[in-house]
Amino acid sequence: KGMERLDGIDKDVWNWRAFTFYIDTLNDRKASQDNREKTLDCVNEYKRVLPSDERAYMAEYETFKKYGELEVAEEALITAETQLAMTAQCSLALSEIYHMRGDYDKSIHSATRAIIGQAETQPSSRTGAAFAHRALARDAKINKKLLDGSSSDEEIDEIKLALSDYEMALKCGCHYENIKTRIRILNSLLPDELRQDSSVPGLEERVEKLEKIIGAILMS
Repeated sequence: KGMERLDGIDKDVWNWRAFTFYIDTLNDRKASQDNREKTLDCVNEYKRVLPSDERAYMAEYETFKKYGELEVAEEALITAETQLAMTAQCSLALSEIYHMRGDYDKSIHSATRAIIGQAETQPSSRTGAAFAHRALARDAKINKKLLDGSSSDEEIDEIKLALSDYEMALKCGCHYENIKTRIRILNSLLPDELRQDSSVPGLEERVEKLEKIIGAILMS
């Protein structure tokens, strides 16, 4: 009924919720050439009506991904970053793609774009997740250099940046299971005097104590 009702309304007056609902509903249906064309037609209308809304590009990405067109899907995210100022959701997705490909500098750049894109009243992705992904990319880059034997004194500054991002991720409510483990690993790479001065272990201990308290309350 929702789609039938929207079909009777001119798309020029649709908001982002209407477009998102319509496209998500089409993408939930069985893959077919007809559904693909209908969805992409709606995506193009979304871009026309709301040209500054990154969700249109995210919908395009998800549609192409559904139909196995991964290169074109990625291009939708890249286009969003190129043409729009605020791309919290698209940049976070792109950061994950770059990370899995081992292109850590691009992953860091897109995660930073995601953080910038979240500087609005209703961001389309989670700030903690963006800091976590940037930290993970920095982390992977640091350990890749160690593996390759190409590390230098500059690594200390990079480790501090990664730890700072992990700390911010935790403060913003991100609790990916391996964050605390990665903090321990990075902290172990610092000289003893810096390791002792690091504020991250103290934060980690406070988070662990809070988790135990919450767990005890839930069990009582």
